[in-house]
Amino acid sequence: MNHRPRARRAHLALLTLPLAVVALVVTAASCDDGSHPYNAQQFDRQRRCLGPAVSLDVVTGSDPGAGCAVKCLVPRSASGKADTPLYVSTQCPPYPALFDTSGTQPGCDEAIAAMERGDHCLADGGSSHPGPTDGGGNPRPDGGGQAQDAAGDSASDATLQDASLDADASDT
Repeated sequence: MNHRPRARRAHLALLTLPLAVVALVVTAASCDDGSHPYNAQQFDRQRRCLGPAVSLDVVTGSDPGAGCAVKCLVPRSASGKADTPLYVSTQCPPYPALFDTSGTQPGCDEAIAAMERGDHCLADGGSSHPGPTDGGGNPRPDGGGQAQDAAGDSASDATLQDASLDADASDT
């Protein structure tokens, strides 16, 4: 019986094991290279709601996670254009370098409001928490709000009540 091939295999296994350990250590170290994806949701200007989360960039530094104030991110290359994509995120800094995070771009207020009310675009064309409208289903240009809605409702109620009183007075 020839035991030489078995001895060679054992010798190769002993040489391969340290290389495998080194490769494993290098791979593990490269997984924590101090960078992470920066995720955000794109604001749909027509529907006034947010799409699914997307990765905008890979940023340097450890991942701080979410939990920061809502930021509006606008690609610097498209800044100021009417169809500029807007993104919002609660992910903490560092922010992607190629995005303006000042929040001063047109539409950022609406995008941030959509994030704050948790308004996500639905597959059927609707949204989960639509913003205020003018009563005809159109977005309010002033942004509206519950306080304005309530004031508008009470003003309408008063007008209807006055009209009803006028009608009663003319009947007598």
